[in-house]
Formats: sequence, structure tokens, C-alpha cells
Amino acid sequence: MKIFTRIVLPEYPYDARKYGRSGRGVYRAEVNEGGRVTRVIVIKSAGDRSMDDAVVRAAQNWQARPGKRMEVDFPLVFTAPPMTVHTRR
Repeated sequence: MKIFTRIVLPEYPYDARKYGRSGRGVYRAEVNEGGRVTRVIVIKSAGDRSMDDAVVRAAQNWQARPGKRMEVDFPLVFTAPPMTVHTRR
């Protein structure tokens, strides 16, 4: 059963992307009876504060199906894009 009806993906923080930082974190969304995310907790950091902050900001805008209060743990992975090499001609 699908828990969330609306998920907003976090933006990849500029500095993390610029310096090729990747990370894998685990987070917990606390959801009230109305399906609103009331709190997001970092269970395991992605290794970069800006990435964790981006996940928290994004997940606070998620919407779940109304029902019982619940806590939902979810992983999120930031993968640095490959570096491009520009050569002079």
C-alpha cells in the first residue's frame, strides 16, 4: 500500500554537487492523523549537513494518506554527477 500521496524530492545542494560529494542517509518522517509530516529526523546522516538539511526541508512537504499517526523510515541517496572534462581545441 502506498503511504505517501505526495513526495517532494530534495534539491542536490550546490556545494555538495560542485565538490562531487555523494551520500546515503536514513531519515524518519513523523506523520499525524491528517497525513501531514510534522517532523523529520536524521537517523543516519548522508555525511554532509547540507544534504541532510535538504532532505528534511523536502520531506516536510510530503503528504500521506490520512489515518493513524505513524513514523516512516526512508533511505535517500545523493549520487554526485560524473565530472565533465572540457578540452581546448
